[in-house]
Amino acid sequence: MFRLSRLGRLLFSALALALLMLPSSIPSQAAPAASGSSNVPTPLFPNGTLPIRRMIYIWSEVAGATRYQLQAYRGSNLILDRTLEPAVCVSGTCAYRHDTDLTNDNYTWKIRAAVGGVNHPYSPSMAFTVAAPAPSGFYSPFTDNADGWVIHRGIWQLEASNYFTTAGVQGRVSSVSHIGEYSTLTYEVRMKRTGCRGNANALAIRGNPVLDSVGWWKTEYTFDYTNTGYFSVWKDYNGTYTALRNWTYTSAINRDGWNVLKVKASGSSLYFYINNILVWSGSDSAYPSGRVGIAMYRGPSCTGDKLWVDYAKLETTVGDLPPADLVIQTDEPTPGGTRHTAP
Repeated sequence: MFRLSRLGRLLFSALALALLMLPSSIPSQAAPAASGSSNVPTPLFPNGTLPIRRMIYIWSEVAGATRYQLQAYRGSNLILDRTLEPAVCVSGTCAYRHDTDLTNDNYTWKIRAAVGGVNHPYSPSMAFTVAAPAPSGFYSPFTDNADGWVIHRGIWQLEASNYFTTAGVQGRVSSVSHIGEYSTLTYEVRMKRTGCRGNANALAIRGNPVLDSVGWWKTEYTFDYTNTGYFSVWKDYNGTYTALRNWTYTSAINRDGWNVLKVKASGSSLYFYINNILVWSGSDSAYPSGRVGIAMYRGPSCTGDKLWVDYAKLETTVGDLPPADLVIQTDEPTPGGTRHTAP
């Protein structure tokens, strides 16, 4: 019963979006089904040009269907392939919400049903174009609201009229993200951590905040520091963690105090600062855009942990970048440690 009610709200939201924002998006007549078959769903939405990135796919219900298969493409590249239960349908209409934001581009999608254990033909493909406006920057002082921030794990709350805080979750990463996708950016956060000193506190950029088993995002770059004086830079992919810069000691960190972490990203060039000191720069082109966020890891036996965030701000420019041949005065990476903790 709860699942149907939740689906009803999803369908209502999707239809309201199409009708109010884009009155021509849902066709007045059904799209043609495959010739001679009543077992082929009719795709309804999305189609046309849309100023949104997170899609809700809507199609007609097929009587007796035991499952649906939904596919979406960017050009010829398959970007979505989901097998869905008939519970995604209510009152003759079905819906599925894409779990990632789409970039501005041209797309097609199609849907098929299985009836009596037999897969029937796909519907004709429906085309749509994402043309969302580029997000502007933001400034979050966390004095009376956390507008624009989405909690992915942990309890996050405003505290003392000036901070966004979390005590974390034992043995897991707690994180929040800011809505909108960003590519070129200068992202800065002032934060302080209490509790286990060797656990990671992090900024995330260009991420997709679908969580892995520990709580890191499906894809992201993170800039981590600990109260033992170490920083690191990571590229995460579906639970696989690649150290772009492994744990490295730096005197730039104010241990057990407030620290300002800043990342500049332009194309594949990435620059990482602690308290306005450039501690590392590098190049990687795996993730051209995505969400930004804040995270902390809390070890399984840690007590008294808390992350305090004073402010977060982002600009969609990078200003003057350091010269490419700049030599950064930091130690060499230290052996040991894990994705979550410094050596």
